[in-house]
Amino acid sequence: MKFGFLTRQGGGWMRRYLRVRKDILLAQWTTPDRYPCAPISLFDFSNHDDYLDAIKVHEKDQDGWRISDDRVIGGFSEASAFMVRTNNDLATIASGETPNPVLDAQQFYDEQDVNKNESTSKNKKPLTSFLRWQGTIDTEIGLQSDAQRSGFAALRSPEFFYGGANLCGLYSALELLCRTDGRSYTINLKVASSIPDDIYQGTVEIPASSDTFSSIVLPFSEFGLTARGRDREIHRELDDDVSLESIGVALMDGRNGDFRFDLAKIRAVNIVDGTPHHKIVSDRDTN
Repeated sequence: MKFGFLTRQGGGWMRRYLRVRKDILLAQWTTPDRYPCAPISLFDFSNHDDYLDAIKVHEKDQDGWRISDDRVIGGFSEASAFMVRTNNDLATIASGETPNPVLDAQQFYDEQDVNKNESTSKNKKPLTSFLRWQGTIDTEIGLQSDAQRSGFAALRSPEFFYGGANLCGLYSALELLCRTDGRSYTINLKVASSIPDDIYQGTVEIPASSDTFSSIVLPFSEFGLTARGRDREIHRELDDDVSLESIGVALMDGRNGDFRFDLAKIRAVNIVDGTPHHKIVSDRDTN
């Protein structure tokens, strides 16, 4: 953990912790009988602080998103990730280059406003700010590797310190606003537990899309426990009283080839009568 606390340019673990605590308290105070609470944002890349943490994805910084792949065990899969704010960023990535980061908050929001205005004038939807995770899966096992199988890549969020993002039993599901290539992705939740490295897993399978983001809602009860070195027959479901330490996405479907996963937001939500309760509270409106 770094002790820089509130860094001058924005972002960082302290702002992330304070924002979630503020939103949880707000949900408790403003919701009769404390249920169903309005969604709260865990990560939203249209927010400058979350954007700053995302552009650190290649720096192996605890305050940033992180990527990994099977090259750590002698494999041949490769993954990379980039923040996308504008159509120019998409063109830069397509050319094989990395988009230039924007560190100033005012410039960041000004660019978003310009993008919305240009999209409106051209009768197009404004580009959603998102983190693009992409690469190639190769299931070949290296000659010098001791692994029994290969072919995986993973993306993981920054950590929530001080016991994780404690949802205080107020939420029953996780919502991802994402866009995929149609492959089967695994969502990993690392939770605060007396047993280190408890990872609960759920699966995302949505049709491939080149332009439309989908809202995927995964009830916590559908996440099952997996743990390294344990009897694989043991199964335990995640309950609603959860403290999230980190959230990850993994691809290990056993298929060779390219992949692409675009992530725009992650929220904690409640499911009411089979559908998410979507009374939206904007971070910028409540600051």
